[in-house]
Amino acid sequence: MIGRTAEAPDGWAVLQLNKTIIKAEIARTSAQRAQGLSGRRALGTDEGMLFVFPQDTAPGFWMKEMNFAIDIVWLDSSGAIVEINKNLNPDSFPQLFYPPRPIRYVLELPAGLTDKLQLKTGDIIHLNA
Repeated sequence: MIGRTAEAPDGWAVLQLNKTIIKAEIARTSAQRAQGLSGRRALGTDEGMLFVFPQDTAPGFWMKEMNFAIDIVWLDSSGAIVEINKNLNPDSFPQLFYPPRPIRYVLELPAGLTDKLQLKTGDIIHLNA
């Protein structure tokens, strides 16, 4: 599902969300996944962060040290959207957010982008990293 392409610089993925291309920084290691977007000022309008897990899991995500709202897209091993949590605000910390079932990938996007792109449960996100 995830394979290297010339368009994706090292440590980044190129994702196709419906007809829109998004660049996402990849968080593959435990340390990268723990850090996530904490402490960053913002994401670009065409950027995200893709969390990659070695096997299906049901991790909890929180908004610790976040400075902006995001949408969380939970994806299974085929890239299908399992659920979307929209407009999660930094003020929600320490609340944890979980997928409804085990997932393989998590995509964090700027708040409102999932609505703008009309993403919904069952859509497939094509990943190249």
